[in-house]
Amino acid sequence: MTKKPTFLIVSMMAVSASVYADELPYVELDPIFISLGHTTGKTTQTQQQLANAPAINKTVSDILKQHPNIQFDKAHRRAGKQGELSAGDFSINGALFYDNKILLNNINIANTINPAGNGDNPSATDSLPATAQDITINTDLLCSLEVLDSNISAQYGSFVGGVVKANTCRPTSDVGKIHGSVSYDYTSSDWAKFNPVSQSEIDHFEDNTNVNYQKEFKKQGVSLTLHGNPTKNLGVQLSASHRWSDIYLKSRLADARPYNQTRQADNVMFGLYYDIDDDNQVKLNLNHATTGGKYYQNNVLGSRMDINTQVNAFDLSFKHALQKAVLTHGLTYSQKEQARTTDANQSVPWRSSPAKNWGVAGVVTDGTAGSPLEHHGKTLEYHVKSVFNPYQKGWFGYQATLGADLSKQSANWYRPHDFYQYFAPNATGGDGTNCVRTDGTTDPYCDPTYERNGKTVGQFHVRRTYNQAGKIDINQTSWSAYLENQLSFGNYLKANLGVRFDKDNLSRDDTLAPRLSATYYPFANDKLAIDVGYNRYYGRNAFNTALQDGINKLSWTQTRTNINSDWVTSGNLLATNTSRNTLATPHADEKVLTLFGKAYNTAWQLKYVERDYKDQIRRYRVSLSPLVWSYDNLGQSHAKNYSLTLNTLKPLDIAGANHQLYFGADVSDVHRNFNDYDDSTLNEEKYVLYDGQVIANVDRPADNYNQPRTYRLGVNSQFHKIPLTLTNTLRYRTDYQATIGSRLPTDEQFYHDGELVRTAYHSTHIGGALEWDAKAQYAFGNRYQTILGVTVNNLLNRQNKYLNGSSLESEIGRQYLAELTFKF
Repeated sequence: MTKKPTFLIVSMMAVSASVYADELPYVELDPIFISLGHTTGKTTQTQQQLANAPAINKTVSDILKQHPNIQFDKAHRRAGKQGELSAGDFSINGALFYDNKILLNNINIANTINPAGNGDNPSATDSLPATAQDITINTDLLCSLEVLDSNISAQYGSFVGGVVKANTCRPTSDVGKIHGSVSYDYTSSDWAKFNPVSQSEIDHFEDNTNVNYQKEFKKQGVSLTLHGNPTKNLGVQLSASHRWSDIYLKSRLADARPYNQTRQADNVMFGLYYDIDDDNQVKLNLNHATTGGKYYQNNVLGSRMDINTQVNAFDLSFKHALQKAVLTHGLTYSQKEQARTTDANQSVPWRSSPAKNWGVAGVVTDGTAGSPLEHHGKTLEYHVKSVFNPYQKGWFGYQATLGADLSKQSANWYRPHDFYQYFAPNATGGDGTNCVRTDGTTDPYCDPTYERNGKTVGQFHVRRTYNQAGKIDINQTSWSAYLENQLSFGNYLKANLGVRFDKDNLSRDDTLAPRLSATYYPFANDKLAIDVGYNRYYGRNAFNTALQDGINKLSWTQTRTNINSDWVTSGNLLATNTSRNTLATPHADEKVLTLFGKAYNTAWQLKYVERDYKDQIRRYRVSLSPLVWSYDNLGQSHAKNYSLTLNTLKPLDIAGANHQLYFGADVSDVHRNFNDYDDSTLNEEKYVLYDGQVIANVDRPADNYNQPRTYRLGVNSQFHKIPLTLTNTLRYRTDYQATIGSRLPTDEQFYHDGELVRTAYHSTHIGGALEWDAKAQYAFGNRYQTILGVTVNNLLNRQNKYLNGSSLESEIGRQYLAELTFKF
């Protein structure tokens, strides 16, 4: 697992620099991460920065790890999941991972059906594995990536975290010329180090049967881009990528047969850009993406599951330069299909016997726990925006922007076939059974060979859960309007006064959100500026929770007394469905204070963002008998983020190379009384014990997306005499106190202010984690280029760790990825 790709590194350095001294390709060095201007809360990564980033998985999440206002799932660099391809979940300014708006051009690719889902669990009976992003975008196909984390324009709604926008762009090449690239990348477990932190981890890796401890894998990717301007008025862009991963695992069956799993992520994008005349343009983007893979349950016979998500979308937009305004409008449509197909429509456990002998434990199972299941979603949206011509009179300036959106969204949850989950069978006792019914047929849920105490007694099933085939539909129509007024008072003061209105047919209330900010320039230039803001963001309403209504009503308990009796339905399994009731729309109130400026070839920014998250949706238990679940708006969280960022404005010419530098530091403090909208574990207790003290549950530090302090450093270097580009990014997460919770013994539980205190949390120390990731690129040629690249994650092979529940787990060790690119 530790063979290094030294052949590629040597080949990069073996070419004499003098041979290429006259044809070195000039690579313009953008600032390593952000270009600080006068827009607080907006950062942009260019195409060159995306290409230089040391991102092994080439996902949007990989690119964002240097952003000071973004936190990642604490398991995002888990050592045992290096064979996966999906983009990791992230939080912006303390919001939960599903509260962000994620766009591909104008198409919303955030998961709106069930983003919390069951995480990466492929076999949950009633839900499919989910992440916050419907598709995994290959960043090789993008020309820029924008992040809006604070003071966000009223143009954007349906989020309480932030906005991430991935963009494809119009070609800029000369008329009649076609340019493009073809690339291939490869990594595997042979090029990766593992640094287990416990004997339990070592045992899991050596056992090689658990998908959470992937000992052997291979990941590969191919991407293609073509772009050009056939005529002066027409631009065309086509790009595609295919990434796949083979994960080599064994089953936990008696014969230890291979249960190899696969993953894939595909993207196809087509763009057409046409200038009708000087004042009118039209743009069309078509997108197709699939993600998915083949899965198994390691201890179940015949448990193969294929889970795939497919998204097709088009984005048609127009731009018109009118006499008094610039008008843009467009139509987007997206269609999502996610499905789990299985080799069986039941899950049947047996006591181990001569006939049921494929397992290694006392109980063996065939079939699968994950029922056949499908999600479908469609979204049609029309948007229009008018940016009016600026008005200037003396020292006063004014410009208005007016816009509106209309959206129709539908989704469904669909189980195409009945699915049965059997309980452990009864042993017959007495003289046993031959499993033959009185009508002469053989009962398929009976085994005559089971032995107990040296005697053959047989076994048969008498209880099962009947998961009925069914379909649940939800439809939402929504519209919004917004107005922004940009005011300027000489060169000293600029203000943005915005407001956004949203209405839909599912939410209890209409919403009105102010978006207010002002910037003061003490010296009437960009040497120093002070920015303040107050904003409200309304998130998604009850669309995804409404879709869960009624799912539990499709599960029933069935029993029989013997193999000759019929199955009898004895009652609904969960007694009632989960209901969203009538819920308020979650929202966040934001306060922003920023100082930024430029001095000594450095752009700097000192920023404070405070968020109060209110009316957050969460699940809670209404009663135990009957078992009733519901949703409420009692979720709360509070987040503060302090950040300092600096980057060079122009490259530093040092030691024969141009260097762009970036530094970032942030301090975060997040408190939350729930984990996500579908997690009820925290919601039933008003008070808890924390390090021996009674505190309100809402005041307990969040156990995820809450790294207290992080420092970041980036250096991007382009050498003068050799065609070598180096990018180094360092991220240091300081040590902190994580929390572990446990239920108090019954005799130690007590009341506080009339509320029962049942759970105690204690803190445990987690050491600091240093990540040094690097990428080297060596280019041959000028007009036609061959580029050899090597990316290294965790260059120092540090043994970093994180808390997973109550146990420590390791993060990735040193890992290499090799890449070969041809540009023409």
